[in-house]
Amino acid sequence: MTDNKEIIDEKRFSEILEILNILKENNYENISEEHYTQFNSALSYARSELPRNDEPFKNLMSVSERQKEFNEKIDGRDPDGFLNRHFDNLEKEYQIGTLPSSEIKEHNKVEYQELLPFDFMPQTELKREENKEYYQKAEDILEKLKEANPFFKEALKDKEVNFKILEGKDNDGKFCYDEYIRSEGKTVTINLESSLFAESGKGKEMLPMVIAHEFGHFIDVAKRPLGYTGMLQDKQEFFADILGAKMAQNAGYEKSITAFKENLNSKKDSLLKSRAKLLNERYPETNTKINSDRIAELRGITPKPPFKTTQTNINPNSVKLYKENTVR
Repeated sequence: MTDNKEIIDEKRFSEILEILNILKENNYENISEEHYTQFNSALSYARSELPRNDEPFKNLMSVSERQKEFNEKIDGRDPDGFLNRHFDNLEKEYQIGTLPSSEIKEHNKVEYQELLPFDFMPQTELKREENKEYYQKAEDILEKLKEANPFFKEALKDKEVNFKILEGKDNDGKFCYDEYIRSEGKTVTINLESSLFAESGKGKEMLPMVIAHEFGHFIDVAKRPLGYTGMLQDKQEFFADILGAKMAQNAGYEKSITAFKENLNSKKDSLLKSRAKLLNERYPETNTKINSDRIAELRGITPKPPFKTTQTNINPNSVKLYKENTVR
C-alpha cells in the first residue's frame, strides 16, 4: 500500500470529498490504492487548512463512519484478532495480570480512525512563560516515573517528550496519538488540563497518576505497527490504568492512585466505574505509615526514628516532702 499524498488545493479537496462520499454510499465496493492515497491527501489538507467547525471538514469526518470496511477492502487486516493478541502480549511483557474480558459491547467496536483528530482538544494552551511552574511540575513527575521504572525510561529513549497544558476543569489528559504518528514515532505529546495543577480540588493529587496513565497509552501504541489505529476502548483504558498505576506506585505516588480511582468512581459512565473497580482490585488501600515511609525513601529522605522516652526513678522522700509543704 502506498502512503504517498498528492498536494491539493480547495478545489481538488472538494473533488476528492465527492469521490469518497460516493465510495461510501456504494459500500466501498470499488475501492483502490489510488483512492486510499486521495483519502490521506484530503485528510492532511483538512487538518492543516480547515477550521474544525467548517462544513467540508465535518463532511470529511463523516466518511470515517465506514472506515473499518474501507481498510478491510484495501488489505484484509483482522483488527479484532490483532488487538486481542496485542493486549495478551502486553499483559505478559509488563506482568500486569490478565485484563478483564470485554463486557461493555458498545465500547468494543474496532474502528479505524485516520480521519479523526486524535490530539484535538478545543481548549487554549496556557502560555509557557507565564506558567513555568506547571510545566516544570509535569517534567519533575516524568523524571520520577522514569527513574522508578527502567522499562519506561528505555521506551522513551531517543523520544522527544512534550507537555501541553490546556485550560480545563475536568482533570483530564490525552496522549496525542496523531502527533506521534505524524512524527513517525519520534515525538510523544501529552495534553493536560490546567485543573490538574490547581491548589484547590483533587486535580493536584491526581496529576502523577494521570500522567502515568497517558504514558500507558504511549506504551500500548509504541508496541503496535506504526500507524495502526484499531481501537478496543475498554482494553486500552484498562491497560493504561493498570500499567500507569504500577509505574505510579513504583515512584511513590500511591495517594495519586487513590485520588484517580475516586474520580473514576464518582462518574456515571459504566466504563469509568469498571476501570475504578479494576484498580481497586489490583491496588487496594494499604497502610498509610508504610506508604509514607516508602515515599520518603524514594525521595531520598531518611525517616526520623520514633521519639523514645526513658524511665525516670522518683525519690519517694521528695514526694513526701512535697505533700507536707503543699497539702493543708
